[in-house]
Amino acid sequence: MPAFGDVKHNLYCVDIVNQIAGVQTAREQVSFLLMENHLHHCVTEAIREGKGDEKIHEIMDVVRYYTKA
Repeated sequence: MPAFGDVKHNLYCVDIVNQIAGVQTAREQVSFLLMENHLHHCVTEAIREGKGDEKIHEIMDVVRYYTKA
């Protein structure tokens, strides 16, 4: 009783899992690029303006969330 259209069309399940893994990897790479850009621009600017602690806490909240720390 497959739930996905591709499985109904006789595509090999392992191929579908590999495609999903590729999408997840791409999503993670985009997240890292966004974080890097944020650090280089927004956090750097906040530090120059004396508001660095605020941004550091913000970043650490994101890191804790994604690492489940």
